Amino acid sequence: MKLIKNKYIPRHTKPFIAFHWINAISFMLLFFSGLPLLCEGFGWIYDYLGAENVQTFHHIMGVIFFINPYLGLVFAWKGYRRMISEVATFSKRDLTFAAKFGPELIGMEVHGLAPQGFYNGGEKINIALQMIACGILAFSGMALWGSDYFSSDLKPWLIAFHSICATIAFAASLGHIYLAVVVSPGSVKGMVDGSVDIKYAKDHHSRWLAELVNNGEISRKELNDALAKYR
Repeated sequence: MKLIKNKYIPRHTKPFIAFHWINAISFMLLFFSGLPLLCEGFGWIYDYLGAENVQTFHHIMGVIFFINPYLGLVFAWKGYRRMISEVATFSKRDLTFAAKFGPELIGMEVHGLAPQGFYNGGEKINIALQMIACGILAFSGMALWGSDYFSSDLKPWLIAFHSICATIAFAASLGHIYLAVVVSPGSVKGMVDGSVDIKYAKDHHSRWLAELVNNGEISRKELNDALAKYR
């Protein structure tokens, strides 16, 4: 592994990035095309584009959103395997990091954060929340799509459940975007070209950097020389 311009360290593969963006874009399109269902105030979307057109588009995006992670498991297996395995091993260290991370949300510099691996505690919480919410969204959406086969009394509950999960997932997505763009801009390149700022990696993923050094993937000198640019 080589540092890019002695400043950025490779983190994500191109296939993983592609499936991340397909997931993000399809979710956002699903959310906005589903707004008339969520709130009557957005009924103008149906009036302007046609209710049947919007619903058909919503169904198409829903299919893409549903199959995307399964395709990701096949074509970006390494990245998905690491993500799932790390989220499944949430530890006290991750909880300590997440608890101390609060002040950084409002622009304060935080010291003494617990060393973190490839994914830190905050990312693990967000990923787990999104997995649960989007999983429920996908299956409740499928149930709504085939609701003609269910009792008419069940459909309002499905709509409410689907809408609540969509709202939670959208709020989490906004938080994720805010953290990436405003709080930790050094991480944004991770979902553009796969590399992240070395200073960001040191502050938020120091255990991962230590693993790379111990495994001989980067040298201690190379790492120190890159970090020295920030001193």
